[in-house]
Amino acid sequence: MVKNIVFLGNNNLFDVIRKNISKQYQIAEINKYRFSNDNFIYVLPKNIKNNSIIIIADFSNHVHRNLMGLFFCLDYFSNNNNSIENIIFTYFPYSRSNRIIEGQTSNLRTIVSFLNNYDIKNIITIDPHFGDQNINLNACLKIISQSNIFREEIEKFDPKTTLLIGPDKGSSKRINEISQISNIKFVVLDKIRNDHKEKVEISIKENDKNIIEQYNIYLIFDDEICSGNTINNTINKLVTLNPNCQIFIFITHAFLRKKPLFLKFKQVKQLLITDSISTHSKINDKKIIKKDVSNIILDCINSD
Repeated sequence: MVKNIVFLGNNNLFDVIRKNISKQYQIAEINKYRFSNDNFIYVLPKNIKNNSIIIIADFSNHVHRNLMGLFFCLDYFSNNNNSIENIIFTYFPYSRSNRIIEGQTSNLRTIVSFLNNYDIKNIITIDPHFGDQNINLNACLKIISQSNIFREEIEKFDPKTTLLIGPDKGSSKRINEISQISNIKFVVLDKIRNDHKEKVEISIKENDKNIIEQYNIYLIFDDEICSGNTINNTINKLVTLNPNCQIFIFITHAFLRKKPLFLKFKQVKQLLITDSISTHSKINDKKIIKKDVSNIILDCINSD
């Protein structure tokens, strides 16, 4: 059976994947036709009927349009007897809506219910906000963890002088996993957010303050960043405790429209992000290090 790769969305890393894809795969180019009323259709090659399909999707931009495009394509493949082997999300859409709250729409649950309508073998995603939470997917969910993405960079730090920092309770499992592979101790802070507002408050327990003051290098980890307020407030607390510290920030998904304020702290030495988000290349600063995740995605495809 011929294996076809379909790209949905728009991300510069797609170009790297196209150039380095194994010869056993054929790229099925999609033509999009958009009408004056903002409706659109996709036109796919006629020779992919009955073929095996791998979808690589970037929904970090124009999420609603691309989600509809995905469901259009899944329906098309289902009607043409295509086997959907993998959907690879560089960023899983609405992964932050993993908590079901009374009176609020459950967007992640809705997306999962749509995906479950189709016979999908694997769904692979990069460091989703829901982590290892069971979101009731019928497909086998495979997660590319932050510890694997930044393993090489983490291993450069000395556990004797370095402390891992989780900015909120939601980062506990993430920080614990990174601690296990690096032998670096960690502290998880408390975050208070009012509803869905960007303004947050960070607090540190007295016992954790004593631990923090024993180290000079802090590695802050989070899955995604939008306004940067959480990280900014975390750094403000850390530099108040230890003005002579050095801070390195690891973020998988950087939804940044402008330079975050926390880069102005002299204690911040680096902000490490990935190219999972299509807007990542628009922000440039000498402190920002961008990690290419195309090889990780290629490994997922070629190991199939």
